[in-house]
Amino acid sequence: MAQSRRLVASRFFAKYQAERSIYLLASEQAKDLIREILVNSPALIHAVTARCKESASVKLKLSDKKYARPEDEFTDIIAARVITYYRDHVPIISRALRESLEIDASKSVDKKLKLEIDDKFGYTSVHLIARTKGSWATSPNSPWLKSI
Repeated sequence: MAQSRRLVASRFFAKYQAERSIYLLASEQAKDLIREILVNSPALIHAVTARCKESASVKLKLSDKKYARPEDEFTDIIAARVITYYRDHVPIISRALRESLEIDASKSVDKKLKLEIDDKFGYTSVHLIARTKGSWATSPNSPWLKSI
């Protein structure tokens, strides 16, 4: 089984390497899409950034996580971040993104809720695992997001 997982990881990594330029373009389109979704938001937004995971990080994560199906389980090859000035604005941004994007609730995490349960201070964020939907999914402005 371990050898077959290594083979699966190796094939996934090779495909990732071959398509990395598409992921780079898609990360820029993700940033633009999120900006467009939030353009009329009442939340004060400091920055919207996006990135494509570096090759070395992909390789390390594949090794650490030992995914059986990395094409389904690897959820952060492209990641975007919205930074707001006020903690109270996080739910506003989260709601706007949830309304406009298809969210995988089983893989998304609200770090603030976990901290409240644990009664600790620390890193608070909302991690949404998302895909485009509706008109966003068919928009000619984001062809690279549709291809991944």
